[in-house]
Amino acid sequence: MHQTLAPSNNSTPPLRPVLSAKETADLLGVSRSHVFRLLRDGTLTRIKVGGRTLIRRAEVEGLIG
Repeated sequence: MHQTLAPSNNSTPPLRPVLSAKETADLLGVSRSHVFRLLRDGTLTRIKVGGRTLIRRAEVEGLIG
């Protein structure tokens, strides 16, 4: 027997509050190297979780304007 799912009212998933370096680069339209430069010069703030570097989405969106 197959079960069908009711259509969702929300077609897009909620945005995560943090981004990876690659996601940040994609959003800004720059390279990952440039993202790490922005982290190094203090333009963006790094959040370290284990070995991962994460960046607050709000901070990235603030750069976009």
